[in-house]
Amino acid sequence: PLLTSLVSLPFGGDTPFQAEVWFINKLSKLNNRFGTPSPLQLEDPKYGLIVPVRAVGLFGFRVQDPKLFLTTLVGTARVFGAEKISEYFRGRLLACVGANIGAALAQKNISIVQIAVHLESLSDFCREKIAAEFARYGLEIVSFFFESINVPEKDPSYIKLKQIKEKAAELNIIGRDIYQY
Repeated sequence: PLLTSLVSLPFGGDTPFQAEVWFINKLSKLNNRFGTPSPLQLEDPKYGLIVPVRAVGLFGFRVQDPKLFLTTLVGTARVFGAEKISEYFRGRLLACVGANIGAALAQKNISIVQIAVHLESLSDFCREKIAAEFARYGLEIVSFFFESINVPEKDPSYIKLKQIKEKAAELNIIGRDIYQY
């Protein structure tokens, strides 16, 4: 204290050595929910119909690189908690989800009617893409998975898609030569 008061005399009693201490929690925050606020308009790669799809799931993250996290994201904020990070990234996460579900369906040739069977592979595909976005800010995606990717049952395009699928199954069972003249 005596030395500090002597050093700070030429500076009007204030110390010229300013310092801030930041505490960064590196524990994982796993229960961050996400969901598409409005349906994603996706084209079914097998049948070519545009169908509205909703996606709901959970993701977990943690701070991987504290220095990068502080310099790119926190800035001048005094407190920057997990809720703030979730809120900040929700828009980016949903944009990545929308783009990558469509890309995964096209790459893997998965029909929207069969989407529930492929939730795990779709989750893995989207997680890889989203992880790159989070890594730019010093964050790591610890977990990411879809709880549900669904289509409103009463949507006309979904009803039409189911009818096409039923007709295709009927043709396979009965045989195509019956309908030829």
